[in-house]
Amino acid sequence: DGAKQTLTRELAALADALPSLNDWQSPPDFKAILPVNGLHARVFQTQAAIWRAAGLPALSVARAGPWDSLPLVGLPRHEEAPTLTVDLMQNEYRAAAFNLSSAAAESLVLRLQLDGLPGGRNPPWITVHPVEWTDTRQGQPVAAALPLAPREGAAFRISVHPGLTRQVWLTVHPTNVPAGRHEGRLRLEGPSRTA
Repeated sequence: DGAKQTLTRELAALADALPSLNDWQSPPDFKAILPVNGLHARVFQTQAAIWRAAGLPALSVARAGPWDSLPLVGLPRHEEAPTLTVDLMQNEYRAAAFNLSSAAAESLVLRLQLDGLPGGRNPPWITVHPVEWTDTRQGQPVAAALPLAPREGAAFRISVHPGLTRQVWLTVHPTNVPAGRHEGRLRLEGPSRTA
């Protein structure tokens, strides 16, 4: 009941603040990447609080179909030890994906590493993309932009905003990899918190 009252008050405050969006001016370097401004971030922080109240951990991890649409609202799935499988031939392109959903109060910054596969740590035949939520002309956000994940030492840097699900897309293109079954480990370290 206490969480429900707090969340109801926050939702009412957000509804009262919505008219201020009409006066909002986008900065010159604006990119339509969610959340687009502070009020928008508060909306997702409220969703993160709902996830916490529902008993979700600070970070939920789940397998994803790389071509499945990603819901913007609702409770995310959480799997204890998800496994990704990619079946492909030499020189073929395939993809695998997993979702990271943050119920934390602040943004999470994670370090991702791929170990145990031919080519050493973070083999060059696998590309990591943190999928970005972007707004569209129709006002319908989509998770479709695939920038390259920034490198941070021997790891990839993945940030996850509170109340948002970040899909991580792996593009797999084996060249000069011996045929056979290869098993590796995807490791997420963190979370470290950032403002």
